[in-house]
Amino acid sequence: MKDGEDYPYAIMRHNTRTFEGSVEVAVVTGITQAAQAVQYHNSKLTAEEREVGWSHYSIRTTKRPWNEVLESRSNNKPGTMRK
Repeated sequence: MKDGEDYPYAIMRHNTRTFEGSVEVAVVTGITQAAQAVQYHNSKLTAEEREVGWSHYSIRTTKRPWNEVLESRSNNKPGTMRK
Protein backbone atom coordinates (compact mmCIF):
# COMPACT_ATOMS: atom_id res chain seq x y z
CA MET A 1 0.00 0.00 0.00
CA LYS A 2 1.30 3.45 -0.87
CA ASP A 3 2.15 5.88 1.87
CA GLY A 4 -0.86 8.04 2.84
CA GLU A 5 -3.55 5.77 1.39
CA ASP A 6 -5.23 5.11 4.76
CA TYR A 7 -5.45 8.72 5.91
CA PRO A 8 -8.39 11.09 5.42
CA TYR A 9 -7.80 14.27 3.42
CA ALA A 10 -9.93 17.40 3.36
CA ILE A 11 -10.38 19.10 -0.01
CA MET A 12 -10.30 22.84 0.56
CA ARG A 13 -11.40 25.77 -1.65
CA HIS A 14 -9.08 28.74 -1.29
CA ASN A 15 -8.34 32.02 -3.03
CA THR A 16 -4.61 32.23 -3.68
CA ARG A 17 -4.69 35.96 -4.41
CA THR A 18 -6.73 37.30 -1.51
CA PHE A 19 -6.28 34.36 0.92
CA GLU A 20 -10.05 34.42 1.26
CA GLY A 21 -11.86 31.20 1.93
CA SER A 22 -10.35 27.88 2.93
CA VAL A 23 -13.73 26.21 2.90
CA GLU A 24 -13.90 22.44 3.16
CA VAL A 25 -15.72 20.97 0.16
CA ALA A 26 -15.06 17.24 0.68
CA VAL A 27 -13.28 14.66 2.80
CA VAL A 28 -11.85 11.56 1.11
CA THR A 29 -9.63 8.64 2.10
CA GLY A 30 -6.19 8.31 0.56
CA ILE A 31 -3.75 10.57 -1.20
CA THR A 32 -4.75 9.20 -4.62
CA GLN A 33 -8.43 10.03 -4.10
CA ALA A 34 -7.43 13.41 -2.71
CA ALA A 35 -5.44 14.24 -5.84
CA GLN A 36 -8.33 13.12 -8.04
CA ALA A 37 -10.81 15.17 -5.99
CA VAL A 38 -8.64 18.30 -6.24
CA GLN A 39 -8.36 17.83 -9.99
CA TYR A 40 -12.14 17.29 -10.27
CA HIS A 41 -13.05 20.37 -8.21
CA ASN A 42 -10.52 22.55 -10.03
CA SER A 43 -11.98 21.43 -13.36
CA LYS A 44 -15.42 22.64 -12.22
CA LEU A 45 -14.19 26.20 -11.60
CA THR A 46 -15.27 28.78 -14.15
CA ALA A 47 -12.68 30.78 -16.06
CA GLU A 48 -13.69 33.82 -14.03
CA GLU A 49 -13.17 31.97 -10.72
CA ARG A 50 -9.72 30.79 -11.83
CA GLU A 51 -8.82 34.30 -13.01
CA VAL A 52 -9.55 35.83 -9.60
CA GLY A 53 -7.51 33.15 -7.83
CA TRP A 54 -9.82 30.36 -6.67
CA SER A 55 -8.40 26.85 -6.53
CA HIS A 56 -8.56 23.68 -4.44
CA TYR A 57 -5.94 21.80 -2.43
CA SER A 58 -5.88 18.78 -0.13
CA ILE A 59 -4.68 18.60 3.44
CA ARG A 60 -4.50 15.67 5.82
CA THR A 61 -7.24 15.79 8.47
CA THR A 62 -8.60 13.88 11.43
CA LYS A 63 -12.15 14.04 10.11
CA ARG A 64 -13.77 10.94 8.67
CA PRO A 65 -14.87 10.95 5.05
CA TRP A 66 -18.50 11.98 4.70
CA ASN A 67 -19.63 8.67 3.21
CA GLU A 68 -18.36 6.86 6.34
CA VAL A 69 -20.18 9.35 8.58
CA LEU A 70 -23.43 8.88 6.64
CA GLU A 71 -23.10 5.08 6.81
CA SER A 72 -22.53 5.14 10.57
CA ARG A 73 -25.55 7.41 11.05
CA SER A 74 -27.77 5.15 8.94
CA ASN A 75 -26.73 2.14 11.05
CA ASN A 76 -27.95 3.80 14.27
CA LYS A 77 -31.41 2.94 15.46
CA PRO A 78 -33.90 5.82 15.56
CA GLY A 79 -34.26 7.35 19.00
CA THR A 80 -30.81 6.33 20.24
CA MET A 81 -28.19 8.86 21.15
CA ARG A 82 -24.51 8.55 20.37
CA LYS A 83 -22.02 9.17 23.14
